[in-house]
Amino acid sequence: MKAQRVLKVSEIRRHIIRIERILRRLKKFEEKYAMSTEEFVEKWNRGEISGTGDMNKIADFMAWGADYEQLLKMLDELVRFVRGS
Repeated sequence: MKAQRVLKVSEIRRHIIRIERILRRLKKFEEKYAMSTEEFVEKWNRGEISGTGDMNKIADFMAWGADYEQLLKMLDELVRFVRGS
């Protein structure tokens, strides 16, 4: 039982570290493009943002979206770890 608890705590810590890394990357995009991640995702999903002709912007937007999706996944996994499911 104690070994399972230690494993669970270490998994939770790893997830928190990964989430913190993702949040730092998201913050950099928010500062660079002067909008929140939520605003970016809404505009991206509505097709209001494009990096047409600018490969650096396209790469940033793709990475930003991927980081956001990864954040959602990691948060969901963290909640499941905490709940014990």
